[in-house]
Amino acid sequence: MNRQQEFDEDQFAHAVIRIQLGNEWLEISPGEPGVSNPRSLDGLIHVVSGCNPGYRETEQVNSRRHQELELRLRELGSDPRPAVGMSPDGSWLEPSWAVVGLSRETVCALGREFGQVAVFEIDSQRIQVVRCADSKVVSSRPCRVVEVPLSGS
Repeated sequence: MNRQQEFDEDQFAHAVIRIQLGNEWLEISPGEPGVSNPRSLDGLIHVVSGCNPGYRETEQVNSRRHQELELRLRELGSDPRPAVGMSPDGSWLEPSWAVVGLSRETVCALGREFGQVAVFEIDSQRIQVVRCADSKVVSSRPCRVVEVPLSGS
């Protein structure tokens, strides 16, 4: 039975992404054009999840899938950083991994392997939603980056 949902760009286009770096989170969210970033990001970052593959999964299954994705990323030579994708109001959040040094196609292939419909591609200027099925950018918005203490997560 295919429980995969249809792709709905609006589910992703307004998402907020937090990436753990040391004792803080970098919070990346869509911002108004011209908003300056207090901290630049090094290179192109991809954010991918193994959780809730198109439908809600149990916490136990999501935890296992999250660990499996981390192992796959490490097998590819990446050093994944903990990340969280969430709705702007915080009512929904999903554990994820942030990686640098992998191609869009590689990250989308991992997304497909783990049943995901989209991944995020972030640089210091933009946050993009990339559909896993065809590696196509379906949403691209200016972003702002804010440092958030780890205890504020």
